[in-house]
Amino acid sequence: MTPGVIFRMADNFVDGLEVLGNAQQNKYAIGSFNFSTAEILKAIVLAAKDLSSPIIVSTSGGEAEFIGMREAAALVKAWRAGTKLPIFLNLDHGKSLKSVKKALAAGYDMVHFDGAELSYGKNIAETKKVVDFVRDFEKTFDKKIIVEGELGYLRGSSSLHKEKLEIKQEDLTSPEQVKEFIEKTGVDSLAVAIGNAHGVFIEGGPARIATPVRGDATSLGESARHADTGCVGWQGVAGGERLYLDILEKIKEAVGDKVFLVLHGGS
Repeated sequence: MTPGVIFRMADNFVDGLEVLGNAQQNKYAIGSFNFSTAEILKAIVLAAKDLSSPIIVSTSGGEAEFIGMREAAALVKAWRAGTKLPIFLNLDHGKSLKSVKKALAAGYDMVHFDGAELSYGKNIAETKKVVDFVRDFEKTFDKKIIVEGELGYLRGSSSLHKEKLEIKQEDLTSPEQVKEFIEKTGVDSLAVAIGNAHGVFIEGGPARIATPVRGDATSLGESARHADTGCVGWQGVAGGERLYLDILEKIKEAVGDKVFLVLHGGS
């Protein structure tokens, strides 16, 4: 949380758009951390409390099945009331409208619909269905829900990976498609693929790009620039692996401040 910023809390809820908008305006990121037990959630929240930082806590499909969606929502509500922190509960990589409906009924604040494995047109259509349902839900329950879409294919998983990961050029988000995607779906945020990947990698440390991504003026920009991340974390491209920041720059140029950009597996 930037110094001096106070977010309005009413009825144990803070407007997610306000918090994300402040982060966008002041050029900082809000971390999202997955949990499957009350103990993991406690550790996440206490770390955020020490930093006076807003956070997003997420459950994937498997994690939600393990801890329970209603149980997760109840725990987050209790921590939010006890700490007065902006804490948001997010459905991570929801694969269907049914899973989104279950999350909203349980009390989630954000939903991520992952249509990345679908064709581009099908991804737009299915994401739009999710957004339309959520907007109707908001009117009924007078609660703002952040809807995240996904464009580009994020390889890897939350498992421990013993082999190198191959990221292909067709996996990367196309800057030429993002504007149309957000206009046709109406999402609030967009997960992009720019060389990031999910998972913990033990061979050589991080995920490895086995097939180098080579750019041209259309896909990566004339210079095909990339940058070493030089960071190590639970997921993603670290220890000398590369994020293609040219793509991210072009995506940002295309969408402006219309949506919030999300980087999965980026730590």
